[in-house]
Amino acid sequence: MKKLMTIAAIVMVILATGSVSFLYPQGAPKKPKIVTLEDTIKNAKQNNKDIVVVFSGTGLNELCDKINKEVFNTDKWKKDSPKKYIYLSVDCAKSDSVSPEQKEYNESLKNEFWVNQFPIVFLLDNTGTPYARTGYVPDANDPKKYLDYLATLINRKRERDDLLKKARTTAKPDDKMPKYESFINKLAEWGLGFSYRDVKDEIIAVKSNENDTLKGQCAVDLYWYYFGKKNEEKSKRYLDQLKDFDEGKWNDIQVRLKLDEIAKKYIEPKDWNGAVPELKKLFEYRPDGAPLQLLHWYLAVAYSELGDRAKTKSNLENALRAAPNGELAERIKQSLEEIKKSSPPEEPLPGK
Repeated sequence: MKKLMTIAAIVMVILATGSVSFLYPQGAPKKPKIVTLEDTIKNAKQNNKDIVVVFSGTGLNELCDKINKEVFNTDKWKKDSPKKYIYLSVDCAKSDSVSPEQKEYNESLKNEFWVNQFPIVFLLDNTGTPYARTGYVPDANDPKKYLDYLATLINRKRERDDLLKKARTTAKPDDKMPKYESFINKLAEWGLGFSYRDVKDEIIAVKSNENDTLKGQCAVDLYWYYFGKKNEEKSKRYLDQLKDFDEGKWNDIQVRLKLDEIAKKYIEPKDWNGAVPELKKLFEYRPDGAPLQLLHWYLAVAYSELGDRAKTKSNLENALRAAPNGELAERIKQSLEEIKKSSPPEEPLPGK
């Protein structure tokens, strides 16, 4: 009884003080510090240096292991790179050596930078704004060569600044749009379409009826960014703006959102008979490209589970036509090849 009362007394102290530090000789255990881009930017500003952000990880693939062994894990890189850059390594491997908190942060940063392959290397200025994207470079396979290679990319920062200055200093709204378009096209060419949200807001705000397609693309990018951040107010605002600029892209987003709903309600619980009619309704939005491919892919999966080989094959073929170079294209080709191999041999024509 005395022991139980002692434990109860300790619990009461914890509840009253909100502290458990007295239980530990050195104080309460500290959570591991998370290495963040935000802290890296502060460091870069203080030292007036650009930033190298590397999305990689041991064992992710052969190129990750090569670039780490040849460049980033070398003593020479650790010695020479700080003279010009602040270095941030974003470990995306499923390693137990990375804390759960760091893994969660790294995953959010990977999504923010639209990273879907490894290794990826970004160059950022000291405000944290990216101006170049690269990766493993076979001809720059040691620290000195890689640093020399990164130095050549500084020209992109100057080109970026020149393009943006021309757009911002042009007086007439209708003349601004082509210059903004050149800037946005250059970002896409450099693999930086995810960034420059402030500039995309500027483009949407230009009082011009010219190039609603460009405004629509900016609204799409901003919508998906804030959707990922779970900011309902801002994501809704950009989605509403998108409908005014480009109803086709608005329809594509509606299809993607409804596909997510159908996946949760019907496909995850494997209600294939329920999924098919709901999926067919989405053709009313007249989707195109990647959303149309995804819609046909879902239908192909459903018909495959229902044992309808002809409709499975037809939807796979339509999915491939919708986006021949889309993310699912290779997977679709493999599925079509599997159907072809498993199909019974065709009956010979009469008289042959």
